[in-house]
Amino acid sequence: MERRVAVLVRRVDAEPAPRVEVDDGDVVLAHRETFVANRGAAATNRTLAEFENEIQATHAARTGLNAGWDRWLDAHLGLEVPDTPLDAVGAKLDANDRPYKAHLDDARGSAGSLWSSGAVASSVGVEFKGSFDFGFFAAANLTTLDYCAADSDGRAATSQTGRVGAR
Repeated sequence: MERRVAVLVRRVDAEPAPRVEVDDGDVVLAHRETFVANRGAAATNRTLAEFENEIQATHAARTGLNAGWDRWLDAHLGLEVPDTPLDAVGAKLDANDRPYKAHLDDARGSAGSLWSSGAVASSVGVEFKGSFDFGFFAAANLTTLDYCAADSDGRAATSQTGRVGAR
């Protein structure tokens, strides 16, 4: 019999600090996560598997490779990747057909984030925070994040840096 669950609260322990590296094209994530059952949360008749299936179905219907947006992308772990261009992470997500959306922090800069459904099918997304080098993404194809827009697209980039025809 599958266990019914209440809402779970997740916390990433500060020690050791999470780190992300792209090594030979593989995204390597080293972190520790602690899940805490919240007995005070409202109970549900849905199973964890049903919850995860709903999230994956929503991702499949509303997102793609640097396309679309859904509410579940914003339920994520946040990871800074200061030594790895976001372009390398995006290329890896593309190669593995994992939905994500890239956004600039500012329409004139290179700092930004990739919001992804995660490296494997799960209910926990990952936001990769860092900078674009515009080797994979074209700045002209990126926008800032607009939480009020259904597709999350805000202001278009004003720079024309990057490859023509890139994502």
